[in-house]
Amino acid sequence: MKKSVEKAYQIAELIIRVFEIGLSFFIVIGIFVEGILHAKRLWKVTYEGELQSFQIFLDNVLLYIIGLEVAMMFVKREPNIMVDILIFAIARKMIIDTSKGIDFLFGAFAILILYIVKCYGIRCILLPGYFRRAANSPDSNPHSSDAQSSG
Repeated sequence: MKKSVEKAYQIAELIIRVFEIGLSFFIVIGIFVEGILHAKRLWKVTYEGELQSFQIFLDNVLLYIIGLEVAMMFVKREPNIMVDILIFAIARKMIIDTSKGIDFLFGAFAILILYIVKCYGIRCILLPGYFRRAANSPDSNPHSSDAQSSG
């Protein structure tokens, strides 16, 4: 009974994983097609010199970067990618929509916090010694007998 439940769980996980990869493939294709269309529009913006059109172009390009990061998150499943998505989203908001200085300051502060989290991690900031010892152990388990005898 337990093996059949585990097998069903593995099959469901595989189906979800295939769906995620397929979804990320369609996201990348859509971004690629829209990128080509926006490259043609950039030619028009360059020669007409419309600032409004350039802001729309920049807004869309930053949205495409966020879309690519989401597709990469589906494929790689790394926590740092989620932080990257948040950084890009805040940067996009700051570039496109920020008109007040306090909004820009809050955005910069949020990006600073996200970079600290990305570089050092929440666990390393809160419990720095514990996770360094765990990373040095052979099986990365600080409670194993090997890690306790060597430390």
